[in-house]
Amino acid sequence: MLGIIHCQSLADSKMGTADERYVANLRVCQITKIDEKTEVRKGLSHCWEAVELRPASAEAYRARGMALARSKRYEQSLPDIDEAFSLGEADDPKIFSARSFIRGAVKDYTGGIADAMTAQRKYADKGETPPVAIFALQSHMHMNAEQFGDAKAVIAAGREIEAEHPDLYRMEALVEIEEGYLAGRLSAITKLSS
Repeated sequence: MLGIIHCQSLADSKMGTADERYVANLRVCQITKIDEKTEVRKGLSHCWEAVELRPASAEAYRARGMALARSKRYEQSLPDIDEAFSLGEADDPKIFSARSFIRGAVKDYTGGIADAMTAQRKYADKGETPPVAIFALQSHMHMNAEQFGDAKAVIAAGREIEAEHPDLYRMEALVEIEEGYLAGRLSAITKLSS
């Protein structure tokens, strides 16, 4: 907790070197969440300051993009995430996971699914096991796109990593509910057209 208070005071004071202020603003940005009534620029001022102190920092753009996403300003967050990509974060699976989440939030399911798959591949390329949350996210986007078979396949792949993960149970239940709802709609349409 002391580290957060120290970062906050250093970021607010304008004292210290540009590097110290950059790190302080970046850390505050990474934990900042504002409500929907707050003016974005004011509420996320530390995020803007980090970008202004290091305009070529992929990490600063990613932090601001994620702060905007946490504040449910998804459309505003995408340009920052894309800028982080262009500044050299394209090998980091976490940036693909982040953009996948944001694309899902703006209903770009095709793009979000592609990013989730890329994140999984990049984790594997690094010899790391992808977090199961990526599989849950991808299955959720497949479900929203009414690609229920694909959603089930992604859930099964996630179970190979962690069979009892609660997010996978939740996604499985949602897929079953949506499939049942769709089947009911199709049945009603068939009865009406008979």
